[in-house]
Amino acid sequence: PTDQARVLVPGRGEVLELGEISDLTEREPVQKALRLLAIERAPDSVAQLVLWRVAAGMDWTLIGRLSKSWANTSELALARQFVDRLADRDVSQLSEPGVLYVEVDSVGASSDVLAGELRTALKDVLVLGLRTETGVPALPEGPSIGCRVKLMGGNEAVVEVLVSDVTGRKWQESGKFTVPVGEKAEVKALADGLATGLLDRLVQVTIRKDLTRDSRGRNVVNFRVRIDNASPLVLHGLTIVGTKTGEEAVPATLVGVSVSPRRSLTVPATKEAVDRLGLKSGARAYAADLSGL
Repeated sequence: PTDQARVLVPGRGEVLELGEISDLTEREPVQKALRLLAIERAPDSVAQLVLWRVAAGMDWTLIGRLSKSWANTSELALARQFVDRLADRDVSQLSEPGVLYVEVDSVGASSDVLAGELRTALKDVLVLGLRTETGVPALPEGPSIGCRVKLMGGNEAVVEVLVSDVTGRKWQESGKFTVPVGEKAEVKALADGLATGLLDRLVQVTIRKDLTRDSRGRNVVNFRVRIDNASPLVLHGLTIVGTKTGEEAVPATLVGVSVSPRRSLTVPATKEAVDRLGLKSGARAYAADLSGL
């Protein structure tokens, strides 16, 4: 932005040139920020917010006002988190994955052993691309996801899902779900059920169908896959499967995407692809790669 806070954008047909950031500025924080944003595959909106702060020195109140028509509060929170951590980051190394906070409890002695096994199984592993940490802090440290698992001592576990609010400073409830626990409870099945339930509440997939006519006046069916990222983090990859029962699922994976928190992405799909993957009756998220910045 200019000194008057006007944003200058390229004009129609204006010739642009790609270059190395060090040729544009000698300021190390700006170079570091841009390189890390590229490594992290940050969404364009978040990257722009970061650079306004680091390169232009704008305060966050002004940034929020200028970006209110195209950036949501969750994207602003991610940008602020990125800038706060910038000085301590090493541009030669990838950052650690985002964090999923997990708290496991039981209501009686009969389920204490299983609760301990679940804590051990989830310790320092990746779930939905996120590194797990034991316990849910009273307040999140920036955009975060948490869950509280309570083993009821019978045939189910109740899971409460928490996501940071749009400011990244408070927890808000994102629903509950149950995971069945059989008589011969297996911790692996319980962990898988936990991950599946979390994914169902953080990422939604919808198949939409449009009917158009070609140049000869014939009906043509077009499909669109809409992906809604309901989490406070960035969605970098997703595998989807069809919802029709009785058929073997054929997963389809989208990589190289970067869906901002609480944003959606719509991609086209051919009728042939929809038929081949069994998506005509609907689709659901099967696996995801979520990340902070």
